[in-house]
Amino acid sequence: MKKQLNFMFFILFIVIVAWLFSPSKSTRDKLWVLKGISLAQPYKAAVAEYVSRTQAFPGKDDLAKERITVKVGFDRTAVDSITVGEDGPGVISIHFSANRTDGAPPDIDNAVVYLSPSLFDDMIKWKCTARMSRELTPALCQ
Repeated sequence: MKKQLNFMFFILFIVIVAWLFSPSKSTRDKLWVLKGISLAQPYKAAVAEYVSRTQAFPGKDDLAKERITVKVGFDRTAVDSITVGEDGPGVISIHFSANRTDGAPPDIDNAVVYLSPSLFDDMIKWKCTARMSRELTPALCQ
C-alpha cells in the first residue's frame, strides 16, 4: 500500500511539474506568429540587397525586376504567404491562415504582420506592426 501511495505521489508530482513548466495557450499561440516573423529573415536580406543596388526600397514587383529571388518553405507553419512592397515600399507583409496546418490557433486566420523598413545611418531598421488580436501579437509588434 505504501509503495502504491508513493507511486501516486510521484505521478502527481510529475503532472504538477509538467503543468508548471508548460507554456500557456497564449504563449503557444504567439509562437505561431514568431515563427512567421522568423521566416521573413531572407526577405529582409532581399530588401537590403535591393537597397544596396538602387538606394530605394522595393515596390511590389521590384525584387523580380532586379532578379532577387527568395525561396522559403512554409511547411508546418500558419504562414500563408509573405509579400514585399504590396503594402508600401519595402514593407514585408506576413499573411497567416489557420487552415495551413493542424494545431494553428483559429484567431490567427487572416492575421497580418507588417515589417516596415526605414533607413538610418546607412542601416535598415525594421518596425513591426500587426493586424491581429492583441493576445496573438508578440510584444515586439505592439
